Amino acid sequence: MVIAYGTSRRFLVETGLPVGASMFTLFREEPLLLTLAEYRERNGPAEGEPDDYPDGMAVAPDRLFSLGWLTHDTEVVIDGRTGHIHGWTGGALEPLNADISTLAFALWMHRREGTLDETHRLTGDMYQPLADTMAAVLASVDPMACEPTGEKDDWRYWPEVFHDEAGGVL
Repeated sequence: MVIAYGTSRRFLVETGLPVGASMFTLFREEPLLLTLAEYRERNGPAEGEPDDYPDGMAVAPDRLFSLGWLTHDTEVVIDGRTGHIHGWTGGALEPLNADISTLAFALWMHRREGTLDETHRLTGDMYQPLADTMAAVLASVDPMACEPTGEKDDWRYWPEVFHDEAGGVL
């Protein structure tokens, strides 16, 4: 457990996350690495969130540290004990990535696609095959990010956002 925290911390210090990426924004108004519990204690629940955390929440709010935001109003939080990355959206906690490095990889892949698209216009007629490929590549290095578990209401952020042609994510 301590290894995951140390590895995540080292990755954040030595490599970091992309600042100003089109999909990800670091927190600016608040000090970094507030837990969800600390944030709520200071500011109350965010707009649209319930007053209390859901019963049976998979990870205790005092273990989840806020890193920033992804598109679609998804707050990125890291489990301080395991290093797993979760999305916190409207009072629901969803698995996002296995660790900080695979979150960085997903953000890098999205940015790289955008750069290549400027030159080669990949998304036009090839949007769905490109989204399928990006989800498959991410799943090959981080199954947690893309592969459904088969549980009721199972949802994975990355395949959904990659395939959001109407939202123009790619």
